Amino acid sequence: MRATENDEFSRNLRRLCQSADSISAVCRDIGINRQQFNKYLSGQTSPSNRNLRKICRHFGVTSDQLYGRSGAADGTGGSRWCDHLRNELVASREAVGRYHGYYFRYQYSTLKPGWIVKSLMRIYERGGHAVSKSVVRLAPGGEFGSTKAYKYDGAVLFLQERLFILDIERLVRSEWSQTVLCPSYTGVVDRLYGLRLGVSASPAREPFASRLVLEHLGRRPAARALMREVGIFPADHRAIPRWAREALGGSVAPDERIFWGLPMRGAPVV
Repeated sequence: MRATENDEFSRNLRRLCQSADSISAVCRDIGINRQQFNKYLSGQTSPSNRNLRKICRHFGVTSDQLYGRSGAADGTGGSRWCDHLRNELVASREAVGRYHGYYFRYQYSTLKPGWIVKSLMRIYERGGHAVSKSVVRLAPGGEFGSTKAYKYDGAVLFLQERLFILDIERLVRSEWSQTVLCPSYTGVVDRLYGLRLGVSASPAREPFASRLVLEHLGRRPAARALMREVGIFPADHRAIPRWAREALGGSVAPDERIFWGLPMRGAPVV
C-alpha cells in the first residue's frame, strides 16, 4: 500500500475517533486489540481486510472514504450527505442521552389486523453516536407457526424537538424504517408517542405508516426477562396496557389504524 494512502487512513481514523469517549472504548466496541489499533492510528501499519470491515461497519464509512481514494472523501455527492449525517449524529449525542434505556414498543400489526405487536427496543450510545436496537418477535402458534424474531439496528437523532430513528432489519437487510417521536417534556421519561413509516412483512411489501408508542423501562432492566413479554397479541390482551391501546387509536375504525401506501391492500403493483 502506498505511504500516502496509509497516512490518509490514519488521519481519517483519528478524526473519527475524536467523537468517541476513548480509544479503549472504540477498540472494545469494534473488537480489536488496543496495541494493534494504535498502529493503525499512527500509520505504522494498515488493518487486515477483516479488521477493515469491522472499522468501516462501526463508524458507518467505506474503505474508500478511509483511504481517500478516487475522490470518495472529497465532500461531494453521497459522501457529503454521509458527512452531514455523521455530524448530526454527533450533535444529537447529548440531547438523546436522556432517552437512553429500554422500551416496550407498541404498534398495530401489518400482518394480523386488529392485533398489536409488542417489541423491545434499546436506545444507547456506541462509538460516540446514539443508536438503537430492536427485537420484534411473533409468538408461536396459529398462522405464524414457530417463533420468529426480527432484529433491527438504527441511528437516533434529535432535531428541532423531535426524535428520529432510522433503522434496518439486521438479517435479510430488506427493510429500512423511520420513526419520528415527540420528546418527553416531563422530568422523567416515561412514554413517547409518534409515527413509524416502513414496509410490511407480507409478500406484497406494501409501504405503510402507523402510530407507535414507547414505554420506558429504565436504563438497566432485566432484558432477558423482558423478552418473555414481547410478541403479537389481540388488542384487548392483558399484555397490552389500556393507555397504549388508546394511544394507538383504539377508538378509530380498524381500517384507519394503519395507512397503506397502495390504493388497496393486496392490489398488484403495475
